[in-house]
Amino acid sequence: MKLNPLFIASGLGMITVGVFFIAYWKKRTKVGYLPFLLGALVWMVSVGLKFAWAIPINKRLLNLLVSALGPSSGNLMFWIYVGLLTGIFECGITYLFVRYSKVRKYEYNQAISFGVGFGSIEAILLGVVSLYSVTLALLRPDLLPPEVLSAMRSQNLLVIPAPIVERFFTVLIHIFSSILIFCSIKNKIFSLFWLSFVYKTVIDAIAAWAQLSFNVNVLSHLWTVELIVVIYGIIGFYGIKWIKNRYW
Repeated sequence: MKLNPLFIASGLGMITVGVFFIAYWKKRTKVGYLPFLLGALVWMVSVGLKFAWAIPINKRLLNLLVSALGPSSGNLMFWIYVGLLTGIFECGITYLFVRYSKVRKYEYNQAISFGVGFGSIEAILLGVVSLYSVTLALLRPDLLPPEVLSAMRSQNLLVIPAPIVERFFTVLIHIFSSILIFCSIKNKIFSLFWLSFVYKTVIDAIAAWAQLSFNVNVLSHLWTVELIVVIYGIIGFYGIKWIKNRYW
């Protein structure tokens, strides 16, 4: 059985989401490209450092927690730990960058642009990876491990829109988290930083649970997780509007 070429749409859709947010916000506000680029740069640094920490430690820590606490409690602690890594690296490094650079003076539209860049680069790069993987499976399936190829070919077509939906609402999550940090520094309200920290920690803890314990290869499970992301993103959307009246 060959992979359905329609799966290319997932990667193209994620790339489109990232480009859409940048194009829409730039057209609406006429903000220059620099805030978008800085947001993308901070994402690359923070995620790079997070992976540099996680790759040598996470598997060992998971085994240790499960061994010491048992599967239920050990996995729960690990999900929380993964969420905290996002809070520490993504929110922490964003805070340090904003606090100790000139971007702390950004007005609301510029700060949103930074968040758009932060979230959009993730959507674009994940889309590129997805597009490359599907193209390879279609044109050179011999280059992929048989188990990977088999898993790709067995996917239901209803999987295709899932990553596109996820990226759209995840960009909103990134924007809200970023604008909270900007507002925290600009208005000297440190509790807003902790709100950003908790907001991102929770969603990534949920993501860790979904990937490790909820079996998102089951279609209904996958869309249950995507529904959570949608709800979380809607909270972010209204949060962005809420913070606008408190940003000065």
